Amino acid sequence: MKMSWFLFAIGTMILFTALYLLYKQVGAMGVKSNVLLFYYYLFAIPLILIISFSVNKNVSLAIPKTALILMAIAAIAGVVGNFFIVESIRTAPNPGYSLAISSSNILFVAIFSVFLFNSDFSALKWAGMMLAVAGIILLGWK
Repeated sequence: MKMSWFLFAIGTMILFTALYLLYKQVGAMGVKSNVLLFYYYLFAIPLILIISFSVNKNVSLAIPKTALILMAIAAIAGVVGNFFIVESIRTAPNPGYSLAISSSNILFVAIFSVFLFNSDFSALKWAGMMLAVAGIILLGWK
């Protein structure tokens, strides 16, 4: 399947919208975040395996040792981060507020990418990120 990064991002937007609204609905039923995530990962693992092996029949799970260590760190960050976002979505009056704030991680990704991956970063992009920060501040304003 050959798709551009933009189409993948649009698909992610649609699917994660459903995911976060489902998190909110299940949380509103009284299901605690740790239990919700237990079932999420229980159902996700077989799907990940199916997708991994159906996209490329000859997939090898071997990766360099450094990559394995980085993935272990990523797994810790991902599991803890998922717990935090589910708890935030579950308890926020509007899950969109929680997601807007948590999605501000794009600011840090963009800034660190300049140093880690030599990505471009123009004045126009900087201005856009500052507008995003202003929006986050407004969401938290009482």
